[in-house]
Amino acid sequence: MAFDQVTDRTDAEALTGLLLLGPAVEEEDAWYPADLVGLEARSVDGRVLGEVVAVQDSPAHHLLEVREPSGTRTLVPFVTAIVPSVDVAGGWLVIDAPGGLLADEPGSAVDAGGPERA
Repeated sequence: MAFDQVTDRTDAEALTGLLLLGPAVEEEDAWYPADLVGLEARSVDGRVLGEVVAVQDSPAHHLLEVREPSGTRTLVPFVTAIVPSVDVAGGWLVIDAPGGLLADEPGSAVDAGGPERA
């Protein structure tokens, strides 16, 4: 972001401690966490996998906290390979989960008698 009135370091230092606001920039494939919370999570074939209940930061990327129908909460990496489609206006997103990621899906660690997830 740049400001026309700030042309050098001295101008910038004079603004120390001020809150500077600018217009939001619309970006394709970029959402605010509040836009994602409440979205229905669907599989590639359209089955309901749960609901996004939170978005968490991590060093590599955001994580979607999905509450599955059983109540299990699973962290899903918010990357295109796993979340290929997001339709905020439609109220859903698609999760193409690798085997074992979601507790309610066959073949998961929980399904196989493994430990419960967060």
